[in-house]
Amino acid sequence: DLGYNMMLYHRAIGQPISIEVADELGILTYEEPGGYMCNPGSDKPIEERMAPVPSVAKAWRREKLRRMILRDRSVPSMSIWNMDDLSWLEPTEDDIKNIRLVHELDPSRPVTFNCIIPAIVPNIKDNPLKLHMKSFDDTLYYHGWISPYHFASQAGYVDEYYQNPRYYLRYVLAPHSHAMGDSIHPAPEDEIIFYGEEGGYGTPQSLEKIKNELMRTGADGWREGEHLNWYDSYDRFLDESGFRSSFPTVDDLTMALGVNLHYFHGRIIENTRISNKADAYVLNGWASAGTHTDIVDTYRNPTADTGILKHYTRPLYVAVKIRDKVLPVGTIPVADIFIVNEKNLRGKHTLALSFENPSGNIVFSEIYRVNILGGEEFGQLLVENVHLPRVEKNGYYTLRAKITDRKNTVKATGHDDIFTVDYMNGPGIKGTVTVIDTSGTIKSFLKETRGLTISDFDPYGPDIDYIIIGKHDLNMVRRLGKSHVRGPDPIMTRVANGATLIVLDQADRWAELRGNINLYRAIHYVRSSHLGDRGRLFTGKSNLLRDLPNSQALNWEYQVFYSGDVWGLNMDRQGNETVVALAAQHNKDILTALSRIPFGNGQIILSTLNILPELSSEKYQSAVAKKLFLNLLEYSR
Repeated sequence: DLGYNMMLYHRAIGQPISIEVADELGILTYEEPGGYMCNPGSDKPIEERMAPVPSVAKAWRREKLRRMILRDRSVPSMSIWNMDDLSWLEPTEDDIKNIRLVHELDPSRPVTFNCIIPAIVPNIKDNPLKLHMKSFDDTLYYHGWISPYHFASQAGYVDEYYQNPRYYLRYVLAPHSHAMGDSIHPAPEDEIIFYGEEGGYGTPQSLEKIKNELMRTGADGWREGEHLNWYDSYDRFLDESGFRSSFPTVDDLTMALGVNLHYFHGRIIENTRISNKADAYVLNGWASAGTHTDIVDTYRNPTADTGILKHYTRPLYVAVKIRDKVLPVGTIPVADIFIVNEKNLRGKHTLALSFENPSGNIVFSEIYRVNILGGEEFGQLLVENVHLPRVEKNGYYTLRAKITDRKNTVKATGHDDIFTVDYMNGPGIKGTVTVIDTSGTIKSFLKETRGLTISDFDPYGPDIDYIIIGKHDLNMVRRLGKSHVRGPDPIMTRVANGATLIVLDQADRWAELRGNINLYRAIHYVRSSHLGDRGRLFTGKSNLLRDLPNSQALNWEYQVFYSGDVWGLNMDRQGNETVVALAAQHNKDILTALSRIPFGNGQIILSTLNILPELSSEKYQSAVAKKLFLNLLEYSR
């Protein structure tokens, strides 16, 4: 259902029951022994008086490799053998001896030294790390196979992964280099490009499905008990946070949290296929025996709707690529149209495009005559640089594509969405606003977007409606107005009198202050946690999300929030409104990333989201952060 056509048994010999199913379904398999990357020590004697002793590790790994080949060389699905995983060291004489052993035991299949090769720019033609042997060929090859390695630095799809028809293979030869220029040009045409391991940031377990299975089969192990404990924690969260109206069950929540992982892989698979250069893509991956979860969990439940990946693994469809999927109102979207063609569709056809606005009205349509090459051309650019009408409404626009033949029979379809944001218009900010912000970002942004001239917070001034905390020295802020008759904390005194305090920087330290047992205690705060790409942001319903997506995991629409530091606050939710929450794949705790806390006649809004730097950003994608910030002012009262 997911569209896989091969399984790479990575870092472990494949289990026979799995290989048998692959045989039955016609799924290819690619196997490595695991444990080969042990880098055995030198065979030289420890002391000169001692005779050399052969490395036990070398002998063991060779025997393990030999037994793997003997066991599985008659398996119909087995297509490639591999020895090592991400070796940064050139193959030794022992490695070459082992690769020749594999070829001698089974000359019918290719064997690779590395299933993952560190990417190098410029590409080295004859690179020892590319060592491989071909079927029925006794030659050692050091050119012809490259398997670049990428870990996604963001936990989700971002627009930079597709920039234009010449830049979308994600730094194929330099995964961490932003200065390499065109991503298609350096990709070698005379080598197999095998994306060795992609993504790898995981998603939470399908806890309710696991619970239901354990209720049938029994749970007598530590891991099973842990999963049941996690389920209880998630179920409690839905009640305590009010998120149950968005996610009626724990399964609804965990399936939603998996969407951005599946969507990321779908879009990158699409990039791989339209390139007409890259030959394979390994999704990282299939859940490990621990608590790390990916496309499926440790009980092999898919972690999101299988239709997401199924859409991008179809043998024939139109790949619609809008260059920026998040746009502020008033900009002009640009799209490129490709065909993914593994059905050998060929000849003259008609490509029809239609662009729908958030109301469902078609605001653009165009017809193109295209010549589809077919054959070996499994990916083909059909139309480039399509300028769509200027977007004028907040919400989702959809560009649909359809290919028909001369008889007007539909042969292939496709679509892509964009989310447009209107942050320049709103009900306006009612009341007085002051800031504490050494960067000046907040003042500049509110002047540009709402025409407001904002003053700095005055601890000796009158009551105010909003206090916004940007970049600041907390110790200096705590000393403000200490000698004034208004009380020991002029900020919290004003909040108690009805002000809204919005904290965009150092939310953890403010939460710690508000969690202390003193006159201004407002919450029970435990700690903060920085989760990086393991964190999954999600939201329920809130008026603070007016005109923004809600009741979902933060996917590509909110890409600016998972592109930076993803972190949250572990705090009691009782009496507070959780607006954006944060889960992780490796523990039961659900943190708070954006919350509204009542205090006296006022309220405190704490945010760990990456809002502040986006207010001065020129990127289109920052429009979502700008809109959310203005919502905190315009809809929080």
